[in-house]
Amino acid sequence: MDLPGPDTDRLEQSNAVRLFVARATAADPDFRLEPGNAQAVARTASARAGDGHHPGARHARGRLAGRLDDRFRALTATLRAAPTRQRTLRATIDWSWGLLSEPEQTVLRRLSACADDCTLEAAEAVCADGHPRRDEVLDLLGRLVDRSLVVQRNGRYRLSESVATYGAERLASAGFTRRP
Repeated sequence: MDLPGPDTDRLEQSNAVRLFVARATAADPDFRLEPGNAQAVARTASARAGDGHHPGARHARGRLAGRLDDRFRALTATLRAAPTRQRTLRATIDWSWGLLSEPEQTVLRRLSACADDCTLEAAEAVCADGHPRRDEVLDLLGRLVDRSLVVQRNGRYRLSESVATYGAERLASAGFTRRP
């Protein structure tokens, strides 16, 4: 799928933008691609393929003008067909977090300190401090990958932007700060 270029005058030529607009219009019939929201639409349609998902999957951002920069607030539109726990992105990640064991939560929270992807060795260095132990980190990462909270590719681990943001909030609430 072709992604939009920097020229917002030609956004409608991008398949990714056309799909995004179609999905946004399906969620909110009043949505229109306009100069006031063109930059946000372009960023959203091209942003790392939507946290590892097809850009069109972000159709839940129906009322998107002016609210796209805060991913958790942007996805608060009620989806009547979805279970309560899945009506917002934050609620979905909260629900997933609640299903994790304490060591899994610790690894996910600490892994959010990595600004980008990292090797197993780096993840072990960041995540292990006795609880969990270094030799437990690989198994815990595997469980987080199985739950789609961590992405593993070519021997490297990363969090989607949404999960990284959530993890950083959890890290801060535990008294730590994420390094830039």
